Amino acid sequence: MNGFPATNNGFIPFAVGMDDELRDITGLLARSHGMDIRSTLDYLKNKYGDYRTPYGVKIVYLMIVLRIADYLHITSDRAPYGALQLRTISSPFSVKEWNLHNSIKHTHRNHDDPETFFCTSKS
Repeated sequence: MNGFPATNNGFIPFAVGMDDELRDITGLLARSHGMDIRSTLDYLKNKYGDYRTPYGVKIVYLMIVLRIADYLHITSDRAPYGALQLRTISSPFSVKEWNLHNSIKHTHRNHDDPETFFCTSKS
């Protein structure tokens, strides 16, 4: 709600002028990326009385689309190994995700079935 944490212990403003409720829902979408999506349903129901479409936003659908898009974009170029050596990631979940990206050797969709996705990982 306050924005993005900044290095000077302040915040970089986010969505200035946006309704607090929509800003909260937008932030929840971003945070859900590292959460169990089911755990967001109680929050939405308690805060907005509706977890399906609070303020007309199909939030759970967006959370799922974001998650699927992330799974389909698992590549080593998304998380360069050397960058992890230069900075520290404090979240164990983020470290796990970073290592997952680095375990991928090759991905492709070159197949007769356009809905097939191939992924080759390091052993």
